[in-house]
Formats: sequence, C-alpha cells, structure tokens
Amino acid sequence: MFLQLHSMIPDSLVKFVFGAVTLLVLILKQTNEQKRQNLQLSLLVLLLAFHEDFKNIWKRRSFERPAVQMSSNNVVQMLYELCKETFSPGEADELPSQEAIQRLRALLDTVKPIDLGFDEAAIEEIEQHASRSFSRRVIRRRVPRRSGTGDRWATSVAYVHTPPVTYFHIYQCDSFSMGIFCLPKSAVIPLHDHRGMTVLSKFLYGSMHVTAYDWLDPVTNRDLISEHENSRPPGRPGLRLAELKSEAVLEAPCETSVLYPTTGGNIHSFTAVTSCAVLDILTPPYRDDPSYYRPYNGRENKRDVDDESTVWLEEVEKPDNFILRPRPYPGPVIDDT
Repeated sequence: MFLQLHSMIPDSLVKFVFGAVTLLVLILKQTNEQKRQNLQLSLLVLLLAFHEDFKNIWKRRSFERPAVQMSSNNVVQMLYELCKETFSPGEADELPSQEAIQRLRALLDTVKPIDLGFDEAAIEEIEQHASRSFSRRVIRRRVPRRSGTGDRWATSVAYVHTPPVTYFHIYQCDSFSMGIFCLPKSAVIPLHDHRGMTVLSKFLYGSMHVTAYDWLDPVTNRDLISEHENSRPPGRPGLRLAELKSEAVLEAPCETSVLYPTTGGNIHSFTAVTSCAVLDILTPPYRDDPSYYRPYNGRENKRDVDDESTVWLEEVEKPDNFILRPRPYPGPVIDDT
C-alpha cells in the first residue's frame, strides 16, 4: 500500500516537504533574529520554486492525457460516415438499396436524445424558448351577416395559436441532409411532400400524431382513378387523388420509419400531442421548398363512402401559422475532413 502511494507522488513533492519541514524546525529553534529572517527567506524561495515546478508537472500530465476518439463513440459522426458511404454525390437521385437502408435504420434505432446534445436541461430550455416565441395571430374575415340587420357583412375574428417549430441543422451536402425538428405541444407541421426523396425519421422523445398519404399511381391505379373522376369537385382541376397510408399516434422510443419517393407516406403532417422531436435524414436534400396540401373540404365530404382510404388533396400556399425557427445545433460536431 505504501509503495503504491509513493509511486503516485512526484519526487519533487517529497523533496519539497522534506526541505520545508527542515527549514521550519530550524526557524523555530533559531533565537538569532537575523538568522531567523534568513531562514524564512529560504523557505519563501523554496515555496516559489515548488510552485513553478508543480505548474509544469500539471501541464505535462494534462498534455499526456489520451485524446478522446470521437469517431468511435460519436453516433452522429457514425451516421454521417454511413450516409457518406451510402449516398454518393452522383447517385443522389437513385433509390438507395434496401440493404443500405436497413444499415442506416439499425444505427438510427440506437440514437438517443443525449447523443445529439439533448439532455433534460436542453429539452427544457427548448420548451421555454418555444413558449417565449409563442404567438397568437388574429385573422379577420368578412362573412355574411344574418338577415334583419342593416349591414349585409360582418367581421369574423378568429384567434389562431401558432407554437413555432424549432429546427436544428446538423449537416447538408449535395447527397443528403441531417436535421432535428422540435415541436412544442400542439405545434403542427402541415401536410407537405418530399418529391423524389427517401427520408429516414427517428422519433427521439414525446408523442406525435402522424397522418401520411401517397399519390395514387395513374398507371397501376387507372381503374380506381377513373371511378373517382366522377366525384371530382367542379372547378378544381388541380386536385389529385391520394391514398391514406397511416394515421396514428407515435410515442418514443419507436422504430425508425422510412418513406420513399412514391411509397411509405411521402406526403405527411405532424401534430405534437406532447412536446416531441424527430431526427430526419433526407436523400437528396430539399432543392426547392416543399409543396403543401390539404384534404379538399375534409374527408367527411367525400362521396366514395366505400373507400375511406382515398381522398382528394389540394395544393395550397405555405400556411401562415406554420413558423419554423432555426437554432444552433447543440450536439457533437461532425468532422467532414
């Protein structure tokens, strides 16, 4: 035990203690005032010398500490490297192989919020930031007034609550992009598409209501589309038929989901049941803004009651109450050298 302890103590410290104790004993025994002052000065010089020596030892030991190898433990770096290997720049528009998708899914399934810099304190801070940024917009519309009044028109006032969605950008190149969407409770990412993209989504925390559609293929669904053409609302040539693929509440942790250019729910919307977050990998990344849609007049007005999975979708402008606020990504930095 003594030998182990001695091996941990620098020799300079042993010498300092021995010299300091010796000088203290001499000072206490010395009766001559001049000699006492000389001994005290010697002790001060010894203390200063040890201080400098101790600083050098500490610096040397700090530099000798092994460097942290982030690439072996950094899940974000591992995701980046696997995406770089999977999505080649010249093949960004090609559909990734199922084997490659499964490798990415397996790695994404292991990702936790803390791997991305989202500990409990960070999540709470995001919530507070969203609540501070919360806005309530007032929409005024002219509506017909009931009969019996002087003016034919009245003003309808509607209060629209719009909790902002926070976006943390991680990485983007010509082949793929990585980012995190954080939604406070009741926030909505409206119905939008991912034209020509494959998207892997890892749900990180919280619960979220997801509605997803795919367009009905005009070749493979020719007969079905012909049947529905009779129900096309008049004066709406831009409507397209879509098939409801899923409508469910997802709760973290859950398996990574994948959507493809024409399957898997390429057109989807998110509504936060509780505060939640999702990590998205898109290949290729967005080159233009997405298109936004809404079910025409809602599903309750469809005439095809025997086919509840089919709905007309109408393209609309980006909803005014959808607010996306970028913030700096707090997690591990990707080394792309």
